[in-house]
Amino acid sequence: MIIDKRIWREDYRLVRKTLKGDIGAWEILYEKYYKLVHGYVRKKIWRRFKGYISADDITAEAFTISYEKLSLFKGRSKYSTWVCEIAKALLADEYKKYAEHGELPIHLHLIHSKYALPERIAIEKEWKTCIHIAFASLSSFQRNLLKKRAFRRLNEIEIAERYGLDVFFVQRQLYIARRTLKKRFLYLYKNQRRFWY
Repeated sequence: MIIDKRIWREDYRLVRKTLKGDIGAWEILYEKYYKLVHGYVRKKIWRRFKGYISADDITAEAFTISYEKLSLFKGRSKYSTWVCEIAKALLADEYKKYAEHGELPIHLHLIHSKYALPERIAIEKEWKTCIHIAFASLSSFQRNLLKKRAFRRLNEIEIAERYGLDVFFVQRQLYIARRTLKKRFLYLYKNQRRFWY
């Protein structure tokens, strides 16, 4: 595969500047490739996993890992290709986890049907209760970040500007908040469900 040398040189130069401590170079890489990697992840998520696996979470985790392992980037490919490969490995891990543990007992599209059976309505109430409890257990900062992202539809850059924070910090905190919410919800759903019947 032939790589455009201009893009390759620019990516490699930005990676080297980031390794020397220039956060601005990292932000350029992040802004340059975020949409591309996010689009790649959205296409790779299987139809049956939509709603269970968030493209935002996988993309955020891929960029976080790429930042932490930046010294391993050898420049043999474009930076975007490297991050997409990390995202691909993360998706494979998610698929394996769902296949092995069967964490999700029912598909969302069955619950939200307009012809929902009483059992499905009861399950939906359980889910809502678990989500409310899990959301309330987050820190106020995490709750505010999730509200701004989900309900006000602000992106990471707009949130960072409002709070006066670094974009990468906001992205990482959103990832942690989503992951924590998901873990707490699944724990509550699995362990508390037996007491509600």
